Amino acid sequence: IGESGAAIHPTLAPVPLEQAEANGTAFAEAINKKSLAELRALSAEELFEGYKNADNKSFPTVIDNNFYTETLPETYNAGQQAKIPLLLGWNSAEIGGGAFMQGKENTPENFIDRVRTSYPEVADEVLEHYAHDTPEEVAQSATALISDGFIAFSTWKWFDLQRKNSDKPVYRYMYSKIRPQVKADSLAPKPLGAGHANEIEYAMGNLHYIKAHDWTEADYQVSHTMQDYFANFIINANPNSNSLPQWPAAEANTPAPLFMNINTQSQAEDSQHDDRYRFWDTYYAEK
Repeated sequence: IGESGAAIHPTLAPVPLEQAEANGTAFAEAINKKSLAELRALSAEELFEGYKNADNKSFPTVIDNNFYTETLPETYNAGQQAKIPLLLGWNSAEIGGGAFMQGKENTPENFIDRVRTSYPEVADEVLEHYAHDTPEEVAQSATALISDGFIAFSTWKWFDLQRKNSDKPVYRYMYSKIRPQVKADSLAPKPLGAGHANEIEYAMGNLHYIKAHDWTEADYQVSHTMQDYFANFIINANPNSNSLPQWPAAEANTPAPLFMNINTQSQAEDSQHDDRYRFWDTYYAEK
């Protein structure tokens, strides 16, 4: 079961050993440590303080020819990954669109400006995939765009690689249930979807431990549904049972694979956005 992205570009893809060693050496020099022994002698607090003040804050996993021998797409395309059933997905609003708009209003003009600044070489193509004619569309598209770059695309790529390079079933979900607002934050704007990590307390059945929200019967129902899907998959390699909406495995080569939209009324739906993920696939393949 995969819930928080994949180590596939642009989400913390593994780097070559030489680059990782250079990054580590630069970090050690920045905090005035001259050996591995000196680094290991640091307390967690000291190490974290050094990290906060360092210029380089990126420490992804490493193609070390031991754990990773190549990038994950290379492994999957060679058919060398584990041939096991897979259940994975992402949330409907992983990051709020304000992070992309950087304080600018949700106007079409501002969105176009931000896209041209962020993706100058492919701005026209990005704009084709993210509707932006109204402030409402801009709010949705800014959320979708930054969420895609954060986690959604890398998870989609993992999904796509496994379904095309394995004969085992692959089940994809979109988690969409918006949790109640925090009681002390009643004036905050309503989110456009489920944010990053919002599914965890539902999947783990932990709503009753979290007192900051006024959970409803619908929240508990979504939690039971998600727990049942996950437990069925763990036990039977299949999330389905007679008491749940049927969740079909994705076909290997269909351009709009079915996914389970987990919400108050969970249901299988046709994907509406795989064209944009195929665009990002081409874009990141060239990086």
